[in-house]
Amino acid sequence: MAELHVFNSLTRRKERLSTLEPGTVKIYLCGLTVYDDWHLGHALQALMFDAFRRYLRRLGYRVVFVNNFTDVDDKILRKAAQEGVDFRVISERYIARYLEDLPKLNIERADHLPKATEHIAHMIALIERLVERGHAYAAAGNVLFDVRSFPEYGALSGHDPNAGIAGEDGVLPEGIRRHPADFTLWKAAKPGEPSWESPWGPGRPGWHIECSAMAMHYLGTPFDIHIGGLDLIFPHHENEKAQSEAATGQTFARYWMHNGLLRIRGEKMSKSLGNILGVRRLLEKYSANALRHFVLSSHYRSPGEFDFKLLDDSAKATSRVANLLDRIEAYQARPMPAACSSGAAAAEGAGPISAVDELKAALARAGHRVEEMLADDFNTAGALGAIFELAGEANRHLQDWERCAPEPAVLAVLNDVSRTVVEHLEGLGFSRPAQRATEPGLFEPLVELLIELRADARKRKDFAQSDRIRNRLAELGVELKDTPEGTRFTVTSPRKSEPKGP
Repeated sequence: MAELHVFNSLTRRKERLSTLEPGTVKIYLCGLTVYDDWHLGHALQALMFDAFRRYLRRLGYRVVFVNNFTDVDDKILRKAAQEGVDFRVISERYIARYLEDLPKLNIERADHLPKATEHIAHMIALIERLVERGHAYAAAGNVLFDVRSFPEYGALSGHDPNAGIAGEDGVLPEGIRRHPADFTLWKAAKPGEPSWESPWGPGRPGWHIECSAMAMHYLGTPFDIHIGGLDLIFPHHENEKAQSEAATGQTFARYWMHNGLLRIRGEKMSKSLGNILGVRRLLEKYSANALRHFVLSSHYRSPGEFDFKLLDDSAKATSRVANLLDRIEAYQARPMPAACSSGAAAAEGAGPISAVDELKAALARAGHRVEEMLADDFNTAGALGAIFELAGEANRHLQDWERCAPEPAVLAVLNDVSRTVVEHLEGLGFSRPAQRATEPGLFEPLVELLIELRADARKRKDFAQSDRIRNRLAELGVELKDTPEGTRFTVTSPRKSEPKGP
């Protein structure tokens, strides 16, 4: 099993992953608050950690993956009030839509998908333990965590509780808190809101206690890796860590991994800012592979700025690889053309066997580089760079080899390239695109007919017509390349307009 190093937000350094149970890694991901459809910022995290989970399995780990839903929350209640329905109608609607979308993105479901409302009893028991151990106190039907009772508070985020008020998930009457940084574990019931019975009266849990209770229930304590967005380090994860460790006297999670946030024009993508890009709208314009390439082309800790051009580039990149795989298959199955002994490759002194050696060396470099990058804090950007560099090298050689009779050594190395590219991409969650096979049956003949018409136009020196054909094909996702042997075409992705709204 390869040695994987991950950046631990708690220690602020890369550490070798060493799991509590040999061969098994237990992971908890803070999931969605389900009051609306999910957006690209959410999908970024889901795609990234889906790939991480697959990679861990490829290393030989058994992965236990928990991803929760917050299904009762102020935002859910407000939407339910606006629509005049029970809050469960809202939460169940968006849970169902999220689960429908996962296979469209080739994202595997978590092993456990708990809902907060299914674990109220576990949360109450955890709060009772905190009260008994002197880490929490009741006040006017609420229960709050006493941050001064836990000296390690702030270790994860670096936040000083005395520097200001901690992130609070609700407004309490003045004088309820003993310290400004104390946070709510249990909220007293409000008129018209759902509530559950508890030793402190009717109410509902605070947001932070949910994840502690569900993580402990499904993974035990301690467990291996807690993951989530960078924006959750404080207050959510800091509060999770404090209340969990105060209740058990044990480490909560050994490694904390946080993905960076996708930004549009310098602002975090969020519904409150009105700059969201809905997953369903994006899937109308881009393939799942293009979205996955866009996400994995950045390191998970720093995805950076969003730009539609980057998505377009990802669509083209994945299409180029699909086209290469199709060309390799076609080359291997084609009728034997005339030998290449007097052809261009031989005349240049770079016959197929020496080129085979070059491609074998590129294949070895790529395999080493992919493993090196992924083992170094799951650097998918570096790994994809190595895979696509290999694909480009294979494409360059194939352009020469397509003029020659296939030789056994050429066929063997192309088969190795095809297998390696597919295995690495599938290992990161890409689906194997059979691009041309899925096009309508008339697609290629029509493209070839247009290429013939363009060639006739060029012979007549009607360059305006020639350019119109080239440009129109480009808009449809077909790129032409004029070579001494004729015009070749490559299927990329159609040029698309930017989706509007969620």
